[in-house]
Amino acid sequence: MKTPKQINPVVILSTLFLAIAILISSCSDRGSGPAPNLSELRRVASDMTTEERLLCRSVNEFGLELFKKILAQEPSDKNVFVSPLSISTTLAMTLNGANGNTREEIQSTLNLEGMSRQQINESCASLIRLMTNLDSGLTLTLANSIWYREDLQVVERFARDNQEYFNAQVSGLDFSQRSAASTINSWVSEKTNGLVEGIVTPPISDSLLVLVVNAIYFKALWTHPFDPNLTHPSDFHVTTAQKVSCPMMVAEQRVFGYLDEDGSKACAMPYANEEFLAAIIVPDSGLELGEIVDSLTSEVWQNYVHSFEQTEMWIVMPKFSFEYENDLKGELAALGIVDAFDRSAADFSRMVNLTVSPVQPRISKVKHKTFVTLNEYGTEAAGVTSVEAVDDMEKPGIRANRPFLFVIYEKETGTILFMGRVSDPTQS
Repeated sequence: MKTPKQINPVVILSTLFLAIAILISSCSDRGSGPAPNLSELRRVASDMTTEERLLCRSVNEFGLELFKKILAQEPSDKNVFVSPLSISTTLAMTLNGANGNTREEIQSTLNLEGMSRQQINESCASLIRLMTNLDSGLTLTLANSIWYREDLQVVERFARDNQEYFNAQVSGLDFSQRSAASTINSWVSEKTNGLVEGIVTPPISDSLLVLVVNAIYFKALWTHPFDPNLTHPSDFHVTTAQKVSCPMMVAEQRVFGYLDEDGSKACAMPYANEEFLAAIIVPDSGLELGEIVDSLTSEVWQNYVHSFEQTEMWIVMPKFSFEYENDLKGELAALGIVDAFDRSAADFSRMVNLTVSPVQPRISKVKHKTFVTLNEYGTEAAGVTSVEAVDDMEKPGIRANRPFLFVIYEKETGTILFMGRVSDPTQS
């Protein structure tokens, strides 16, 4: 085996391989539809609608731009792992509750201009069916849920569209109960096979109105596993001045997709029945990873995907396992979603019936949590995204939905005429 060049910390770019490489590889060559049969999937590829192709491209463009914004805010030596598909899905569900300029900003940021609400919903449904049925040799699930304060009246169309197109579980909860957080977190843990334990920290804030959640889970074996007997400790160069020792996996004389581009080398390694792949992009010596990331656009990435040539080669790469968490509010605002976070400008009138519930919803957080482990046998990864719609109108308010004290008194002296505790207002 040849002696490999020094491996730069570009392996962090594997943060793209599940959420972007997988998605683009699938969307570039295949159509929509629920059928798991490979020949059937290839048959409908030519029948993909303009809207479905636009959605594939839009998720990629959004994911790449968001990834750049995230990396710009994180220390250069910190691992990052995100799921653009999860984030896009969560925002698409939230889009069903947005109106006016709030909707336009979210739709523009997702690169879905020109598509109707119906077209977006139908394309998302098709994409989810395609992705989760594409390869029977691995596990890929996407689960959606919406949780709302039980005394709130959500707009029926908002709930119905997300149930129909995103198969979302829509549930009312008493957020004042500590068990509410456990209920939501148990759902998250179940849908991610325990990799992400929860998305809500108890107790839930009184201001929370609606929580929109997506969970994605991926588990697959390599089509050609690494030999664990060849794994050995070796140096990984975090920077030119800092190195760490870690277990390095080795594959010799394997046929992988290979690309030697100007400034970088790339490899595409298949999972299971070769419908999904992991892409590793390593900058040439002397070139910084950031330069590669900055140059990535949807068009550049498509060039990678379609330029890989099956080549007998070797690869040395580290095993790794880590989790990542971020509130994406700042990055999304930088991409153009502004009104949704502003209490005076947010318009979620299609989410909550404002004539019945005197609230003023706005998005307070877009939380994203992920986990990934990659070893000689395959990859397991999970991600959860939640959009928190809260009510924090500047005017004060009290929600008397629990036992309270009731006092009748004289204004000037404060003399109490009557006082009592209301424990059950239905008692006669």
